[in-house]
Amino acid sequence: STLTILLILVGALGAVSAGSEDIFISSAEHGALTKLNEKEFDNALVLTDVRMGTLLPAYADARVLNGHPYETTDAEEMEVLVEKFFSNEMDQEAKQSLYDKYRIDYILVPSGIELGLEDVIWENDGFALYKVDE
Repeated sequence: STLTILLILVGALGAVSAGSEDIFISSAEHGALTKLNEKEFDNALVLTDVRMGTLLPAYADARVLNGHPYETTDAEEMEVLVEKFFSNEMDQEAKQSLYDKYRIDYILVPSGIELGLEDVIWENDGFALYKVDE
């Protein structure tokens, strides 16, 4: 009906005008996604937060430990691991075990999260990218 169409349009316009993060990506996110779309990251496994984990596979050939819940093996377990990692609930031994078990190549960390990682290889105003030592 006309009312249904009108409600859908008003809802969409409200989300667009509010700059909803469900619809738009920030310039920092775009920069990180663009960086990880470079050839050197093809098929690399990236550990990143839940939001970037769902975005990254759509923008680059890099893989993520935790991505879209319907396309991630053991999605609930992976989400718990990722949340523990980024909330600093893992000691260094647990982090190293995570890197080794899943063969993590890179870690993309949102700004404001301090994980004690060293040797940033790239950063912008919203993210820092680290290479995991082999």
